Amino acid sequence: MSRLNVTTLARAGGREGDSHRTSIRGLVTLGALTAVVYVVLCTGMAAGCTGGYDSSGGYIDAEGRPTTIEPLCATFRFEPRLYVVALIAGLVAAAAVAMTRVATNGEARRIRGQAVIAVLVVGLLFTSLHSILGRIGILDAWMSEGRIATVPFDNLEVEFGPLPWSERPLG
Repeated sequence: MSRLNVTTLARAGGREGDSHRTSIRGLVTLGALTAVVYVVLCTGMAAGCTGGYDSSGGYIDAEGRPTTIEPLCATFRFEPRLYVVALIAGLVAAAAVAMTRVATNGEARRIRGQAVIAVLVVGLLFTSLHSILGRIGILDAWMSEGRIATVPFDNLEVEFGPLPWSERPLG
């Protein structure tokens, strides 16, 4: 029976597979944090109307001109999409499986590096698409032009309704 060389074991990072498990744990943590950041930043609500009431109680349009047509109001709900969280989880799971099947730490590090980049790109892409571009572009277009300019794969739900009576001036 051969004795285990302590120096070789220390260079290998402890027991065989320990560095793979540590890398997988770090990747799972990164995936979970990326998903949480996506969910938090992509949840919200905004509302706006394409006009309002003037001081006499009549209607005005988005430019402040009197009109007889009641302005339309919209409520925008931004919600995270399950497919983004599933994509992040799928990337992490695929990388973890691939890392357990490789023979060397170098191959595992290469896979982990590629997975980290993929998870971060997916997280940043959909977070920016859903939270920044979606909210700014959609709300600005509605308030200024009365149209909804959606983006591909948006996370938007819209409800339309009349002007709230609470905003009408008393008189």
